[in-house]
Amino acid sequence: MKDYKRSTNGKLRYKVQQYNPYTRKYVKNRAGYITASNKYVTPAYYSTLPKNRIITVINKKGVTAYKSLSLKGKVKTSKKGTHLRVKAVKKYKLASRYQLTNGHYVTGNKKFVTAGKY
Repeated sequence: MKDYKRSTNGKLRYKVQQYNPYTRKYVKNRAGYITASNKYVTPAYYSTLPKNRIITVINKKGVTAYKSLSLKGKVKTSKKGTHLRVKAVKKYKLASRYQLTNGHYVTGNKKFVTAGKY
């Protein structure tokens, strides 16, 4: 999200633009507005710790654990259906990471993990 505005009928809109993380630049001619309604827009990453402090891997290819918050230094890949114990949620740039009880980090992306046992 780059900006926000109100439409002519007063509804909040987010201005979005495609971002290329490899070049660290915004892509030209790839911008527009989307609705800010909670019915249509949800966060892609978890921002809170699950009540039971357990997450489940739901990605078909699994989830890789890393030594650092920037997801460098691969340690282990957990298969789909694996339950992981979580110690904390950490922010890294625009994303969030789960810190496991062993000190390693995995993504907090909702397409890769889900909160609780599943």
